Amino acid sequence: VSVFPEKIGKLQNLKDLDLSNNRIQVVSEKVGKLRNLERLNLIENRLTVLPKEIGQLQNLQTLNLGYNKLANIPKEIGELRSLKELDLSDNELKVLPKELGTIANLQSLKLNDNQIVNLPKEIELLQNLRSLDLSGNQFKVLPKEIGRLQNLQSLDLSDNQFTTLPSEVGELRNLKKLNIDSNPLLPGEKDKIQNLLPNCEIDSSYAGKDDQIYYDLNIASENPLKVLNLSLEYKEYESFYNFPKKILEFRNLRGLGLYDVGLEIIPKEIRRLQNLETLRLGLNRLKTLPKEIGHLKNLRGLNLEANLLESLPKEIARLRNLHTLRLHQNKLKTFPKEILQLGKLQKLDLSANELKILPEELERLQNLQELDLSHNQLTILPKEIGQLQNLQELNLNGNRLTTLPSEIEFLKKLEILRLYQNEFSSEEKERIQKLLPKCKIDFRDIY
Repeated sequence: VSVFPEKIGKLQNLKDLDLSNNRIQVVSEKVGKLRNLERLNLIENRLTVLPKEIGQLQNLQTLNLGYNKLANIPKEIGELRSLKELDLSDNELKVLPKELGTIANLQSLKLNDNQIVNLPKEIELLQNLRSLDLSGNQFKVLPKEIGRLQNLQSLDLSDNQFTTLPSEVGELRNLKKLNIDSNPLLPGEKDKIQNLLPNCEIDSSYAGKDDQIYYDLNIASENPLKVLNLSLEYKEYESFYNFPKKILEFRNLRGLGLYDVGLEIIPKEIRRLQNLETLRLGLNRLKTLPKEIGHLKNLRGLNLEANLLESLPKEIARLRNLHTLRLHQNKLKTFPKEILQLGKLQKLDLSANELKILPEELERLQNLQELDLSHNQLTILPKEIGQLQNLQELNLNGNRLTTLPSEIEFLKKLEILRLYQNEFSSEEKERIQKLLPKCKIDFRDIY
């Protein structure tokens, strides 16, 4: 969808409207007629402006506008008196309207990953605010009025330019979590904050071997912006568990390899490495990936083999330039459907997982040339696999297949088909051979 459906304005009783993940550039002013609307989701579109009529949605409780191109927010947003959750993350905001402070019922406010420099002092009026995310902006100063937010429980200030915080943060008696990671804080500032908030969990830079790695690579004296490729492996550094934050200074990195180093967590600040084209995180201990990985829009190759992943974040679908994705030897039990939106994907390795079924929508991957599904638990293939017109190599070794759909005959470019360690009868092998007379079919362990 590229145009906001104007007829929606006639749906007077509509309560929930989800138009996320489309190409909408303009929201019709008729949105203001949806007087009963409670939830509006416009995440990941191409919005540059909002109509002032948005303020007429008096029953709106949740407004999601993340991942757009909004440079301004109309002052009428302050009229949304029922609003509890507002997501403005990942836009192009530099200034916030003071009217934001009049949304008295607001409980969650996400402003992360914009270009905001100042927070209006009217923020103090948001007395019901419980969660405030200001990470990934250009803040240098936090207004002292922040201390008036008596119900605030979570405050994320990471990835900004703070050197100090006002003493008024000590008045946030209900604050349970504060993230000040990746800020140029003055010496002693972290201790001062901890003393102001003795009962608060404070997340600052990861402990670990960052400095050792940084200096051992002999790049401490170089301009980090000149470093284009970086690779750290176990044989050089053993395990360091936490992502070395020094790496985040290399904003122009094209290639990053952290292979077999015992990594358990990838921080959300990975989003800073916007120029990455290849990322190798294989043979680690990753159980999850941060949703911020979806920021790496230039990524062409992603290697996650030999980890502990059971699923992928939905944001992986934003990696529209990805050509190669390696997920060999993880803990995937179902096919990650987010992959189906990666239209440029040419090589996909899902071998040595626990997959039992493939989605029919697999046919969407029209540029796929190599597909490795070996050593899973597949018993059947969808007939739609025959629509992968550019497929050249298909590995199905080590599954529980007894037959293949006749549609595989449409795989005219298929050169290699690996079928070892399945349960094909002699007749079925013969049938497959006839369906693909020009393809090299491997029914054995080796050629």
